[in-house]
Amino acid sequence: MCIYLSGCAALLHDLSNDFFGYPGRHSLKSKQAYINNHPGLSRQIKENILKGAISIGMTKEQFLMAWYHPKSINKTVTKYGINEQYVYGGCSQYGCNYKFFYFKNGILTAWQD
Repeated sequence: MCIYLSGCAALLHDLSNDFFGYPGRHSLKSKQAYINNHPGLSRQIKENILKGAISIGMTKEQFLMAWYHPKSINKTVTKYGINEQYVYGGCSQYGCNYKFFYFKNGILTAWQD
């Protein structure tokens, strides 16, 4: 199922229009510098970073470059590896709205709205 960019091979989600408005989003200039310093990135990952989109399989570094740092990180360490949950959102006078992103050994594996 593709949520962003018709014809994409990876599962994508455009998060750039969310209301959260956290500071720390990367400027287009800093995103371009990151891409220039990582020539091995696929065309799709480069596009995602520039557009503020994410896809399953991105590394934490790529995810954070595309979006921004979470409100909190919950970490679980097991003999099988490290699982992390990135928490975004919060509550306001209009209610609560959270998003959760799940990483296994540094790779985005799922998210929950």
